[in-house]
Amino acid sequence: MTSLKTKRIVLCADDFGLTFGASQSIVALAECGAISAASCVVDGPYAAHYAPALLSSLSTCSVGLHLNLTENYHTPLNAGLKTWLLRSFVLQSLNITALKSEVERQLDRFEMLFGSPPAFIDGHQHVHQFPCVRDALLQVLQTRHGKRIAVRMTVPVVNRGFKSAVIAALGGRAMQRRLQAEGMTTNTDFAGVYDLATRYAFEKSIARWLQSLADGGLIMCHPEVPTTSAQAESARNAEHRYLSSPEWQQLRVNLGVQLQRFDSHFAGGHCGDSKAGNAGLAGDEIALTQESPAPISPSAVQSFAQTL
Repeated sequence: MTSLKTKRIVLCADDFGLTFGASQSIVALAECGAISAASCVVDGPYAAHYAPALLSSLSTCSVGLHLNLTENYHTPLNAGLKTWLLRSFVLQSLNITALKSEVERQLDRFEMLFGSPPAFIDGHQHVHQFPCVRDALLQVLQTRHGKRIAVRMTVPVVNRGFKSAVIAALGGRAMQRRLQAEGMTTNTDFAGVYDLATRYAFEKSIARWLQSLADGGLIMCHPEVPTTSAQAESARNAEHRYLSSPEWQQLRVNLGVQLQRFDSHFAGGHCGDSKAGNAGLAGDEIALTQESPAPISPSAVQSFAQTL
């Protein structure tokens, strides 16, 4: 019988600190080795309380900054996702100096909470890849940390649905090219996108993603423990239940999957898989994946906010 070749992937749980349920879930999953990365909203109301508990799992679970510009914590730059899409892709009216200051502030806050810089950075609602935001972020990282922090890339190697294609189109490919050009550590592939408002069979989705995911790929997830009876049937709670189960561990064994921390030493390397990119696109030209390459007009950007 031929042995399976080990596939090294990151399973990153987003939204640590944002809600009570997400924070509790992520601490529990990190402690049992069910996830290998957690992304923190540093201004979230539960970040400070649960940060010490998450620190105990750093040997197997890296912790990163979930750059937030859309949840309203009364900071000067916070605005809704639609507003950021219009500012970034249509109006192009962003102050990069102010953006750099906000990135610096959130990095400072992260270091206050965890006692060290983040192992990686990504963005709440993927804002880290938007035009100007990514410029500010990468400039701050290069000045402050060089290449010592990994950055999430959101371009899938294979077609994983319309919502995934939209996320890749809205700055994902431009970010991928920048990370490649600057030699930054990132993931080779990306999965985990689906409609959290709808109850899916998460165990079937994650099995499918693992089977198609490239070595060095990253799956994002959003687990939460329920705090109300209504939340007990949510997609986020379904994620928590499955990732807490013996079935999740057995699936990884069956598929030869090894969870790895996401940091500058990650096996994914220093750029995304070239098959996932689209070298023919310049700047922030908005297009779908290679499977659906028709360009999308900037006037359609606002409607995409409904899918993210």
